[in-house]
Parts: sequence; structure tokens; C-alpha cells
Amino acid sequence: MSNKAVKEQVNQVVLDDVSTVYTIKNKRGKVLGEFVFRPSDTQIAERYEEVVKFFDHLQIPDNSYESIRAAEKQVIEKIGYLIGEEAANTFFNIIGPFSLLESGKFFVEEVLEAIAGVIEQEMEIRIKRMRRRVNKYSSKYHK
Repeated sequence: MSNKAVKEQVNQVVLDDVSTVYTIKNKRGKVLGEFVFRPSDTQIAERYEEVVKFFDHLQIPDNSYESIRAAEKQVIEKIGYLIGEEAANTFFNIIGPFSLLESGKFFVEEVLEAIAGVIEQEMEIRIKRMRRRVNKYSSKYHK
């Protein structure tokens, strides 16, 4: 092994960044894309609340092309802020955020609900694991 290869290995720090790859599928099961997300990040709840407030105050644009594109750009940036990556390359290369679904919802609403479900599910799983670990070590003091 060369000295350069050894030096590169020595100068590495490898961390568990709690990232998980999620596959995006349509209702028929076709894979549409994937994104990397850190749903158990302790700052995710704060970012989620910020994004929800943004959507609560979002005004539906008039029918002009420019106002719709400007609003879509804001929406894409907010979802990107929430999940920590370029959302345009994941969810919104499928269809635009204001595309109407059969349910009458905008596509961006569906995306936000899906992300909220992932956050909730992952946090529950990780909290249960943490409680088991804590109980394992503290049970001897509760006898």
C-alpha cells in the first residue's frame, strides 16, 4: 500500500449521520426517485414547524405564469430546507408542486404529509430503542 493511500485512510473521520435513503414510488409501485433524509435529526421538528407556518401563510398565486413559477420556487426551496437536500431533484422532478391530485390536494401537500409520516415513524422507533437502552442500564437501580 502506498504512503499516500495510508495517509488518506488515517485522515478520515467516519460518523453515523443518521441518514436514510428513501425511495419515492407512485401508487402503482413504480420507482420515481429517491432522497437521503435524516428524520431523527433533533432540529427536524423546528424546521418542520417553520415550513408548516410558511405553508399556512402561502398565498395561492394568480394565474400568471411568473407568479406561479415564483411561488413554486419558494415551495421547492422550503421542502429542500426541511429535508436537507435539493428537493427539486427528488420530488418535484416528478410533477410540479401545485399540480392537483385526484384528491383535490396539491402535490406539495402530499409530499409534506409523506415527510411528516416518515419523521413521526422514525422518531417513534428511535425513542423506543433509546428507552430500552436506558432501562437496560437503569433497571438495577429500580429494584
